[in-house]
Amino acid sequence: RLVNYTSLPLLFALGTASSMLISIICAEAAYETADTYGFAPQKEAKQNLKENKLLTIPNVSSKGYLMNSKQKQNMMDKAFHLFQRVPALKLLCCEVISFSSLSTLMSVSLLTKMKSSMPDDSIRAAFSSTCWFYTNAVSGCLQFFILPVFFKLAEPRVIWSIMPTIIFAISAYQSLQIDPGLRLLSIAFYLSKVVDYALRGVISEMVYMPLDFESRYLGKEVIGVFGNRLGKSGISLTLSLITSTFGNLGLQGLSRLSTVLSVLWMYYAVRLSSVVPPINNSISPTSCANEGDIRKKK
Repeated sequence: RLVNYTSLPLLFALGTASSMLISIICAEAAYETADTYGFAPQKEAKQNLKENKLLTIPNVSSKGYLMNSKQKQNMMDKAFHLFQRVPALKLLCCEVISFSSLSTLMSVSLLTKMKSSMPDDSIRAAFSSTCWFYTNAVSGCLQFFILPVFFKLAEPRVIWSIMPTIIFAISAYQSLQIDPGLRLLSIAFYLSKVVDYALRGVISEMVYMPLDFESRYLGKEVIGVFGNRLGKSGISLTLSLITSTFGNLGLQGLSRLSTVLSVLWMYYAVRLSSVVPPINNSISPTSCANEGDIRKKK
């Protein structure tokens, strides 16, 4: 309806500008909170990180850029040494890879069904917009109203076991259908997005809370770059190989593959829940403030 009163590009521009403004305000509030309670990254840690980065800058010579083999450290080396030192981050990376693969596969299934059920592009766009609206609305309600109450009654690590169980139940039922319907595929995909936005994004950060600065920084770098991209590109390559070898899997074949990936995700999520410390033992704002005061005194 808003398009009738204004142009579509202007509407997108206003929406983007509003989103960026809200993000800036929230980011500033987050930094102020971190400074208040003393758990902002210390200047010493940043200085050490800069010094470590300088070691990886190639030396300039007349023949071009040369790098000592002892100084070279790529992403695979970082991930190997980090996962050996912090097993919880290794499990988190495996969890991210399995969930990214599952989410990509469910997206492929939904898009395949939408193209066959809705040949008109405008109808597909309207349907997707409506689904994303409800997805974001439900995610916002969970984050701001339901989860804070839930975390007061139960440990957040319990969610690691609940999330994959729900998705597995839907995927298993979906795999039993010869031709899964559009409504079922939509519920499965957008429910996984609600789980991702409202639940995984929150409890994943709790894995980093008890870690030191270097582990948090490298862990987010490795898992963010390596885990997410490997999951999405890996399942895309796997689907291409399966399709070229055995032909089109069909919606039921994709649903069965989704069930397998949901079991894999459940395995790593349950293992991760066993190593994540309880919230009472995690870093609280009060303890962070005390730690910050001790460092300042030193």
